[in-house]
Amino acid sequence: MIKSKKAQKSVFWEALILAIFVFASGILLGYFLEQNRTSKIIGLYQESELGMLDLEIRDNILSVGGLECNKFFTETINFANKIYDEAALLDRYEGSSKITSGIILQHKKYDLLRTLLWTETLKFREKCNSSFSTFVYFYEYDPDNMNTKSMQDVFSKKLEEIKQVRGNDIILIPIAGNLNISSISYLMKQNNITQLPAIFVDNRVVYSLDELNLLDSYLK
Repeated sequence: MIKSKKAQKSVFWEALILAIFVFASGILLGYFLEQNRTSKIIGLYQESELGMLDLEIRDNILSVGGLECNKFFTETINFANKIYDEAALLDRYEGSSKITSGIILQHKKYDLLRTLLWTETLKFREKCNSSFSTFVYFYEYDPDNMNTKSMQDVFSKKLEEIKQVRGNDIILIPIAGNLNISSISYLMKQNNITQLPAIFVDNRVVYSLDELNLLDSYLK
C-alpha cells in the first residue's frame, strides 16, 4: 500500500514536471518566433530606409538636371512596388502574432517611410510632368469594429485588382491613419480626409463602397 502511494506520487510529480516543461517550452518558442518576426521587420525597414534615402538623393540630382526623368520614374516605381509588397508582408506577420509595442513601433516607421514616398512622388510628378496616378490608401490599424474590418478588406482587394491591371500606371501607398503620427494627421487634415478607410486619388477622396467602382475613371 505504501509503495502504491509512493508510485502514485511519483507519477504525479513526473506529470507535473512534464506539464511545466511543455508550458515553458511553448512560451520560449513563442518568444523566439516573435523575436524572429520583429528582426525580419526591422531588417526590411532598414533596407527600405536606405532605398528612401537613395530616392531623395536622386531627387536632388534631378533638380539640378543630372538625371533623366524616365530613368528616375522607373526607379521610383520599382521602389514604390517594393514598399507595397513589404506592406503586405508586414500585414501577414502582424496577423500571425500578437500585436506588441515593438510591432506597432515598426509599423509607425513604415508609415512615415510611405508618407515620405508619397511626398517624393508628388514632387517628381510635378518636375517631370508625369501622368501616373497615386493612390494613397488611409486605413485603420488593428480595428475593433467588424464592419470596418470588412470594409477595409473590400477596399484592399479592389486596390490590388487595379494595381494588377494597371501596373506601373499607378503608385499604391497604404498608410495607417490612426497611430497618432502628427505629420500623417496633418496631411489627412490638409487633404480633407475625415474618416477611415479612405482612398486619396489625385485630389479626390473615396469613402464608400459605391465609389470604389469609379476608381478606374479617376486614373490619369
